[in-house]
Amino acid sequence: MASLTLKQMEDFGLRQLCVDLCKNIINSQVSDGSEIKYLLPVKYIISNWSMYDSVEWKNPITGEEYVEPFSSESTRVQAIQKINKRIDDYNAEVEKLDSEYDDLEERVKNQQFRQRTHYEIWSLTAWMHKPVHKRKSPTNNWQKTPFDARHFNSEPVFNRIMACTTEEEAVGKFNKMLFDYIEAATGGKQLIETSTFYYPKLEFEDFMMRSGCAEFINLLEEDRLGDVESIPSPFESMFPVNNYPSVEAQQRRSTYKVRPPPEAKPEEYRLTIDLENQTITAKDKARDNIKDVTATFKECGLSRGDKPNRFMMLLIKYAYFQELTKDKPFFDKAMEWNVYVVGETKANTFSKYHKGLKEALILLLDIQETMHEDGTFTCYDIFIKKTETTQRRNTKGDIETVKESYYECLIDLQIKQSPEGLRETGMYKDGIDQWSSDIDVDTGEVVK
Repeated sequence: MASLTLKQMEDFGLRQLCVDLCKNIINSQVSDGSEIKYLLPVKYIISNWSMYDSVEWKNPITGEEYVEPFSSESTRVQAIQKINKRIDDYNAEVEKLDSEYDDLEERVKNQQFRQRTHYEIWSLTAWMHKPVHKRKSPTNNWQKTPFDARHFNSEPVFNRIMACTTEEEAVGKFNKMLFDYIEAATGGKQLIETSTFYYPKLEFEDFMMRSGCAEFINLLEEDRLGDVESIPSPFESMFPVNNYPSVEAQQRRSTYKVRPPPEAKPEEYRLTIDLENQTITAKDKARDNIKDVTATFKECGLSRGDKPNRFMMLLIKYAYFQELTKDKPFFDKAMEWNVYVVGETKANTFSKYHKGLKEALILLLDIQETMHEDGTFTCYDIFIKKTETTQRRNTKGDIETVKESYYECLIDLQIKQSPEGLRETGMYKDGIDQWSSDIDVDTGEVVK
């Protein structure tokens, strides 16, 4: 994809995003755009929703509490939209109460309820690097605060950040995007120190040289989200579309005029992983006429050199987890999922690997639920979140409610090696970061 023009980047809302990155909790007044002179490279980014599994809101008028749980990105968006609709209803009621007063002073005095803002669907928080170039003006002191977090809300940026599989990749592409915007905005002009972009240009030029972020592409230049290789599926002969008995049925599916026959569901597949030969054998358990297909990790786009990549490692761990916890009670499964599947991987990184693995499996197995008129698909959830609560005594002897959860892979996963053998390989000791790097969110350093 060709480099984006300044107008294209501004159409993405990049100018406002840069302004937001220069406004923290203390400095949040209405912008005139001059704040961009404080723009600095980003140290790390988190999703404001990454640590939640529900959206909650209490109606101040009625006192009624609403909780909308979510277990995936699509259900998260739906949950926020439902709560925002509740907020709209509340705001309409507040407007009705306001209309009962003609005098503003009386309304402020007697009408205690105020309008509430929506929950932001695409909310992200960033922390910035310290400036390298010292400035003559002392006005930059506002940046040095205990809560130096910057919040912004951008759907295209959010979706692309969430599609990245490591913090290093997300931060690298994000900073490259900001750098490209500064380059496009300045257009090669010779800037003076009082120019808005003078210091941002110096900071980013220095950062790009010392950080290695120049190797990343602009976050907004990706034609396709995610980090899964776009390769033909070696299991294509198994897809339902290739097994319809008549040409007419296939034509109906391809023209989208009617809803196509149901696609294969995740639970109808079995994947048998052969670690020694690095192959995956796929079996369609629901249709006897479809032959099994075996493909290598490399043919599936799930290898890095001569080793499994991070997505394949996660799939192997799920196969091991399924075998190890078969018929075990819920809380044993939750504990062992955290030990053997998640391990020491950070929450943000693990969720991105999860998303990448889901995308890889959808592409490999043609797992899709509904074809829409525009040709897009709604996909089945491959990983289902299981949650239960229990009561137990804490160290002080008090009874507390504890919520445990784990994800269940709906695909039947089997592995041609015993759990004891897998333990001996050390494959699960090092976790899915064995051939990748991660960013420590406290120090910003790369952890090997």
